Amino acid sequence: MKSLRLFALIILTLVLFTTSAVTSVLAIDNGFSNLEEPFVTVNKVEVNNQRVNDFSPVYLEREEEVVVEVYFTGNPYGKCSSGNNNRCYDTKVSAEINGYEYDDVRDVEGPFEVEPGVQYRKVLRFRLPEDMPSSDDLTLNVELKDDDDLVIVRYSVRIQEVRHRLNVFDVIFNPTNNVQAGQPLFANVRLENLGDNVENSIKVTVAMPALGVQTSEYVDRLNTVESDKDDSEAKDAATSNDLLLMVPQNTQEGDYNVVVMLEYNRGRSVEQKTYKMHVKGTQVVVPPAQPSKPVTTLNVDSQAQRLEEGNGAVFKLSLGNLGQQTIAYTFDLVGVSDWANSKVDPGTLVVQSNSASDAYVYVAPKPGMKGIKTFTVKVMSDNALVAEKSLSVEVLENKNKELNLKTAFTWAFLVLLVVLVLLVVVVLVKKLSSRDDKGIEGQTYY
Repeated sequence: MKSLRLFALIILTLVLFTTSAVTSVLAIDNGFSNLEEPFVTVNKVEVNNQRVNDFSPVYLEREEEVVVEVYFTGNPYGKCSSGNNNRCYDTKVSAEINGYEYDDVRDVEGPFEVEPGVQYRKVLRFRLPEDMPSSDDLTLNVELKDDDDLVIVRYSVRIQEVRHRLNVFDVIFNPTNNVQAGQPLFANVRLENLGDNVENSIKVTVAMPALGVQTSEYVDRLNTVESDKDDSEAKDAATSNDLLLMVPQNTQEGDYNVVVMLEYNRGRSVEQKTYKMHVKGTQVVVPPAQPSKPVTTLNVDSQAQRLEEGNGAVFKLSLGNLGQQTIAYTFDLVGVSDWANSKVDPGTLVVQSNSASDAYVYVAPKPGMKGIKTFTVKVMSDNALVAEKSLSVEVLENKNKELNLKTAFTWAFLVLLVVLVLLVVVVLVKKLSSRDDKGIEGQTYY
């Protein structure tokens, strides 16, 4: 009798085991369960390098990255085929953990093609939220589907809290977004315990590092969510008192970082968040740019000269180098080529630092040029203009030329006058001579 009971117990255990193993894989074809020939066979599933099964859940922690590796084979006796008419052409695989009400905790890979008898490995990744339901078993669903069929594999996972984990849930600033320089900024920090341990002596600090101001206070105790369930007076969240930051009076206007920091677990754990705060402060006054001291000075002995036709003008240029390096200067005469011949000597003038040297500009007006003529001397260094001067020349008519002409005419007149006088004298002499000859010829001597 006892043997019969033992045999019946063994048979019942095998039936339950078989049922559990079968129901973990579900094939659906066009909306109806199809347990006979799924289009793929799931060989194994690994979660964070651990092979999962139907009997023991996989341990996971909040905020952990979950890597799901799915190994499967195209069913050689199913609908998949090789070639262009493969009905398993648009296959997708997904992994999802149910139980989080605020978002989907899942990843999807595909579409891809599945061929009969071919083994595949697909990797899916997602991260568990910081407030994921914990201390309980949740379901990991792995789905393979195409346009018509769906294969689902379900496993259990155990989600646990991180051992020590606090979070800055929110900060209320007063004023909210803008604060005047010289005025106080108040902050109320709402913090919560997302970890597995009760935390004591939590230091809450609010700081504006750029301004060198900060303030701190302690929160005595913060329980966990699980302890809240056991004790109605326990709290897993708390709000700090008003934390005051005095913004300096001389703060320049701009956006500044406000850092909220939590130190707990006897100072071994730190959490912080950064917020932006606009400070209405002293306007930045940019002083007008001071004109830079000229490195080169240029002086001329005379900016205007008067000369007569046929003469030339000479201008003396004095160049001073106030810089710390030797400078080579070249010269360019602008506006002189049309009315005069010109040159600069020397053509290149080298001036030592904190020294001065001279150059000379020679200008010779062309014939027939009269009146006031202007031109510009440009001083160049490394093809850059460093100084310039405008000069002028007034060309006058040559008075000596008129005087010489008058003198020539005078002398010519005097010469002609002398010649004329001589001619008159000669004529008179000839006439007198002819009269004397006639008188002598008319006398008769006896």
